[in-house]
Amino acid sequence: MKTLKNELEKILTYLEKSPIDGYFETISVSDTKERVNEIIRKIDNEFERKKAIKDLQILIAPTGNIQEISFDNGWGKDFLTIANNIDKILENEL
Repeated sequence: MKTLKNELEKILTYLEKSPIDGYFETISVSDTKERVNEIIRKIDNEFERKKAIKDLQILIAPTGNIQEISFDNGWGKDFLTIANNIDKILENEL
């Protein structure tokens, strides 16, 4: 079963192997990893989860920071699969 945390950990694995910051992004790969780690820490806290999910949705949105990094580092297709999985997980929560 795919979980939100599993999908975020996949993103972190790819970010670890991404030497190129997104060309059109102002947030570095390093800062993006910090933000994803922060989201992972917050998603299990009922008081912080809603904001963490909103932050996540911004990061994975089309032309968002993670998508730009993924395309610039050659894992764009894999990112689209992960983002789709995340969208499905979040849809099931509603």
